[in-house]
Amino acid sequence: MMFILYYLFIGLIIMFLLDMHLLAYTKQIEFELKEKIEYDTFTRIFIIVVWPAALFIIIKNFPW
Repeated sequence: MMFILYYLFIGLIIMFLLDMHLLAYTKQIEFELKEKIEYDTFTRIFIIVVWPAALFIIIKNFPW
């Protein structure tokens, strides 16, 4: 049972960090993509549940 809580807690932390990143860089991202960027409730819940895949995508696309 604790494993599930830890899993969801990590997902919440990752979603919080993504939201803070979006808040900080919204103007720059929207300027580059030429479209409005925002997360809806479904996207937030999806990332919280499948955060290992989301984390893989973020790390893969991170400009090293």
